[in-house]
Amino acid sequence: MKSFVRKESYLIKNAELQQADLKPIGEAIGNARIVMLGEQWHGDGAAFLAKSKIVKYLHDSLGFNVLAMESDLYALTRGLETVATDTASIRQFLHNNISSVWANCSTTNDLFYHYMLQTYTTGRPLRITGIDNQFLMDYSRKKLVTELDSIFRKYELPYARTAHYNRFLSSLNAFIRHKDLEAANKTDYPFLEDALLQLKTQLPEKSTGDDYWILVTNNLLQLVRQYEYMKRGRQQQVMMKAADSIRDRQMADNVSWLASSKYKGEKIIVWAANSHIMKHSNSLQNRWISRNMGSLLAETAALQGNVYSLGITSAIGSHGWFNDGMHGDREKIQSVSFGQKESIDGWLLEKGDPFAFINFRRFNKKYPDFKEAFYMKGRGHIYQKESWNRHYDGVFYIKEMYPCR
Repeated sequence: MKSFVRKESYLIKNAELQQADLKPIGEAIGNARIVMLGEQWHGDGAAFLAKSKIVKYLHDSLGFNVLAMESDLYALTRGLETVATDTASIRQFLHNNISSVWANCSTTNDLFYHYMLQTYTTGRPLRITGIDNQFLMDYSRKKLVTELDSIFRKYELPYARTAHYNRFLSSLNAFIRHKDLEAANKTDYPFLEDALLQLKTQLPEKSTGDDYWILVTNNLLQLVRQYEYMKRGRQQQVMMKAADSIRDRQMADNVSWLASSKYKGEKIIVWAANSHIMKHSNSLQNRWISRNMGSLLAETAALQGNVYSLGITSAIGSHGWFNDGMHGDREKIQSVSFGQKESIDGWLLEKGDPFAFINFRRFNKKYPDFKEAFYMKGRGHIYQKESWNRHYDGVFYIKEMYPCR
């Protein structure tokens, strides 16, 4: 692996990272229909800028017309359909409904608030959507319970006529509007879970051909289950792993729905963390989850061979959020650890180039029997020794990480 990385990595000497620099990534992606772009941490300003440029390249040159964010699915599907079409309204909506770790980072401003809006004036807009079951963004807080109520009543679901229904609406509204985990944990999770399970079961019998509201209801059901595990699992790692598994499975189902229903036939870019987009997570030595989103999508029959996973790693620098009044208390600036010279970033740091692309698919084809583990910061900003070439199709290397502002 060391020899391959040193001799066959595509080294990018241009610190501005132009589209011409990204062609080797496009060639490696080939005919894949879904490209998943990772990041080590949700405070990696340099990674967000690089990903933004990769997104533009994929849209401009390879026909990818959908950007699916690790953000609120309901808000970025139903909500975006209702917003006024003027630029100012769309910009404000995106700012309020894309997760703040990206919406408020200066390195994504051009993608979200300029480039994307400009494409809406062309015949081939870059449409944004969500994949996350965390229905906690602005539009969901304001509209979701009211709209669900109208849907359940429209289809005359039996549960909507029970004595418990108003309590259900009130409880769900309080849960979605919670300000922190302590407030969320005042929720009667078993009650909400039972109610949502009944509604989810009753919907297919009444809403023939309308799978969107079944999907939304199931997302909420899984969100409640996830939070219940989190409440029980603060001191029990197995419970937290179960909560993570629930979320990743639902995100995989959401991507599959986007690919098979809402954006059938379209090429889709998925923007999420490395921990969500890597493949074969069940074979990691340092396993934190059984099967994550990337693993489940790679195993989906309809998508096999059509999913490309591009992880991101970095060598030096720092990550996090400068105190902007919103993120300063949550995550302080931290140094990117560098102490393992015999690693992907160590081998590339010797070269001195600002960026590089390592084509693991090419390596695996060239050395199919290679099974040695090697060091890379493949999840967060910590070294782990794994067979990373089996978990990513390729890796984009950034020499110096810097935080969001």
